[in-house]
Amino acid sequence: QLTLKDSPPRKHVYSNYTRSLKSRIRVVRDLIEAYYDNSCFDVFMTPNPPFKIPAAINSVLAGCTHPPFAVRWRIWLFRKICALHRKRPFVPKVKWNRVTRKPAESVSHQNAKSL
Repeated sequence: QLTLKDSPPRKHVYSNYTRSLKSRIRVVRDLIEAYYDNSCFDVFMTPNPPFKIPAAINSVLAGCTHPPFAVRWRIWLFRKICALHRKRPFVPKVKWNRVTRKPAESVSHQNAKSL
């Protein structure tokens, strides 16, 4: 049985592997960066997303390293929709409601009153 020690390293094997790995990392990184872009986040969080786009994105982010065509075209579509939305918004913006919390002692004091 041959091991890596027994055979000389083949440069093309490593370069193909590296190229493939970098390609997969780039897809995941692009999706993560899109998530932190407000316009893409609006598209991702839209109430009624078309074509199961969030499911395709989640599949890649969950580790699907060789996504099938059904996932790849949805990711492509997501990128195109984000680019259009940046230029001319057409999905509702995500509203961030800040919740103000009461100090802990006032909350526990109110709970004691209600008992």
